[in-house]
Amino acid sequence: MELKETRMENQSIYGKSIAIVILLSLFAIQVQAQGEGIPSGMPPLPLIVKGAVKIKGEDAPVGTVITAKIDDQLAGNISVKNAGQFAIAVTGQEGDEGKVVKFYINNIEADQTTIWESGKVEILNLSIGEEAIRDDTIESNGSSLWIYLILTLFIILVGYFVYKKGKKG
Repeated sequence: MELKETRMENQSIYGKSIAIVILLSLFAIQVQAQGEGIPSGMPPLPLIVKGAVKIKGEDAPVGTVITAKIDDQLAGNISVKNAGQFAIAVTGQEGDEGKVVKFYINNIEADQTTIWESGKVEILNLSIGEEAIRDDTIESNGSSLWIYLILTLFIILVGYFVYKKGKKG
C-alpha cells in the first residue's frame, strides 16, 4: 500500500512540476511577444516577396538578377534559380516602414512596386517590357478574331446550303 502511495505522490509532484514549467514558458512567451524581452537595436525582420517574374511576357531565365531598393538604397538582391520564379528578402530599417520598394530585373525597373513592412510575406508578380507586347498581342488577336469569325460564318453558310440541297435532291 505504501508503495502505491509513494508512486502517486511522485506522479503528483512530477505533474505539478510540468505544470509550473509550462506556465513559466507561457509567461516568458507573453513577455517576449509584448516586446519587453526583445533587445533594442535588433534589426527588423525583412519583407519577403515572392512570385512570378517575366521579361517581355516570357518567364525570366535562370540567372536573371532581381534587385530591391528602398529610397534608391540596395535592400535585397537575388539571382533567379527556377525560370520564371523568384523569392527575395527585402531588408529595411525601423524608419523604412511604409516606404515604397522598387524592383529591378537585370537593372531595369520593374512595372510593380510594394510597400515595405517588417516581417510581411507578400506575393507579387514582377515584369518588364510587357506594354509593347500587350499592344501587339491585342492588335494581332483582334484581326485574327475577325478572320476566324468570317471563316466560321462562311463554313456555316456553306454547310447550310449543302444540307438544304441534299434534302431537295
